[in-house]
Amino acid sequence: MSVSNTHIILNPAAGGGKAGRIRQELIPEIEKRFNGDYVLHVTDAPLDATCIARDVAGAGAQLIIAAGGDGTVQEVVNGMFKGPVPVNPSCELGILNFGTGKGFAQTLALPSSYREQLDMIVHSTASPVDVGLIRFLDTDSKPCYRFFISECQIGIGSAVAERVHRGFKLLGGKLAFGTVAAAQAICYKANNITLQLDDQPPRTEKLIGLVIGNGSYCAGGMRLTPLATPDDGYLDVLCMHDMSITDRLLNFPKIYSGKHIHSKHFTIRQSKKIRLTSDEAIMIEADGEMLGSLPCEVDVLPAILKIKHKALIHGNN
Repeated sequence: MSVSNTHIILNPAAGGGKAGRIRQELIPEIEKRFNGDYVLHVTDAPLDATCIARDVAGAGAQLIIAAGGDGTVQEVVNGMFKGPVPVNPSCELGILNFGTGKGFAQTLALPSSYREQLDMIVHSTASPVDVGLIRFLDTDSKPCYRFFISECQIGIGSAVAERVHRGFKLLGGKLAFGTVAAAQAICYKANNITLQLDDQPPRTEKLIGLVIGNGSYCAGGMRLTPLATPDDGYLDVLCMHDMSITDRLLNFPKIYSGKHIHSKHFTIRQSKKIRLTSDEAIMIEADGEMLGSLPCEVDVLPAILKIKHKALIHGNN
């Protein structure tokens, strides 16, 4: 394993193949800024980024740059942890966004140009952010866990993510997620979900979906948890209560401005620990990636990961 301080993990499939298409023009820009003092890793299979990040962090890397979308960032973050603690506490994360959903990049207010993002990584200092930890049942009904950086969703959000992955990514982020979400808003059936926030008593509600947000953006510009900031030590929990098709269609456009949270059909709270169960089979996604199904427990790990980005300003999303 190379002892270089900087490792770049590129997912060429990110953004419907966008990252792979611009690879040849990206490499000279990287070279210009790092003068050969870096190692480029290109993934070719799911979870490659996790394995690479774990190896290089364990070997002493000081900076890992995730070049891809929210799913790539999630894989890299999972490689930077072993259990609930970092493999290498001094290792920092940089992000080159090429994703479809680009939610966390928007939350961090990263520039749209990858050249500007590279400049930010080179010239900015790293700031601590929170990470979410979710324990759930995988597709074989076995208990497992995963870290997430932006959001996780149960219900309609997981249905949207699954269908986008099945072939809508080429439409681009906003159009892909917007088209699928509009269709699901009409046909998705509400589920009975029991939730417990921190030490409050559990309660069962009929929900179209539930969003646990560490950031304010997801899914191509949706602001489902518009007040969430990934450096406050909390997760924002949005409950989408059952409503008529008319109310669904009236409220759907509001998720791009965040105004939906003022509707009686939505409630939003902050929590450090969330427990979710259901008698129904309900899938879970995190950072746009399908994980498994309920039951699940979600915890926030405050200020545990340092990311190279501009300083966040609370309440100014």
